[in-house]
Amino acid sequence: KDAGTFTQEVILEAQDGDLTSVGGTRLVLGLNVLPSARIGLSGAYTMSDGHAVVDLGELREGPAPVPLQVRVNSTGRYSLDVSSANAGRLRLGMSDWFVPYSLSVGGQKVNLSGTDTLSGPTGGGLTRDSLPIHFVINDVDDRRAGTYSDVISISVTAQ
Repeated sequence: KDAGTFTQEVILEAQDGDLTSVGGTRLVLGLNVLPSARIGLSGAYTMSDGHAVVDLGELREGPAPVPLQVRVNSTGRYSLDVSSANAGRLRLGMSDWFVPYSLSVGGQKVNLSGTDTLSGPTGGGLTRDSLPIHFVINDVDDRRAGTYSDVISISVTAQ
């Protein structure tokens, strides 16, 4: 349930054929559990070529009504690294047309201009978190019609 070193003292005893103790010794057994974390996604998404695809709906300014969560199981503290391939802009194909957007994970606003690191809970012990992801679409005026997209990468690091 937690990372760290766990020990227990045991007694190793030798017995003869009549099950009479002929000697023994105390041993300390130890196990070192390394920090670990696992990440997943739940909510409104589909899979395509091994990637999660999230449909933000019709392109309009404001919050996108998409129920989506990052799920993290960890033996303790963790952090999330979040990045955007287009620096927080939805892009129309390979064109120069963009729509800016913002993102928050678990209530923490993400800076999409580079890789942003978000801290998980500060306590120890086994955690099972479900962190909501919220998208807010910015100015969509005077944009060409079509499908705009971005690639967001989220990774977890156990600490």
